[in-house]
Amino acid sequence: MALHWNLSEIKNSDSVCWIKDGDKSHMNPTTETLIWATMIVGLPSISEKDAQEFYWRLRFYEQTQGALRNKWKSEGSDDVEPVYFTADEVRAHIGLGTNASRETRAAWVKRMTQHIDRAVKREWNASPICDGCGKRSSTVEDAGGRVDDGADGLGFCAACRNGGAA
Repeated sequence: MALHWNLSEIKNSDSVCWIKDGDKSHMNPTTETLIWATMIVGLPSISEKDAQEFYWRLRFYEQTQGALRNKWKSEGSDDVEPVYFTADEVRAHIGLGTNASRETRAAWVKRMTQHIDRAVKREWNASPICDGCGKRSSTVEDAGGRVDDGADGLGFCAACRNGGAA
């Protein structure tokens, strides 16, 4: 499903959401990121009623996953630094609307927790533990010679498969 958005209800949307560049204008990167963030935070809009909840979820996400925006540390530099959303930026976008799905806070927190849980398990099991010597190895294989993901605990490193200690 395509993400559709509406900025017409934002107060001063011409100056808040758009950056003039001579005769042309382009969308403010803050506005564009908030549009996409509606899917991340599970709220289709930023209204007077739910602006604080939108900001709470956005802060939660950025604190656990990292900033959604970055900026160059200096002109010509390859180094970037994170830019976290502020309450004022979210307030300025009250009225933004999209067709993103709405989630309760409980459902959203559960989804975020599951996301973090999967990431931790994936990272933790990146180097499975050998069942022979107990050491982590990127080359643990099961009895059939297939690389073992470490999930079933039935893998051995090359040294243990060859009868030697690692």
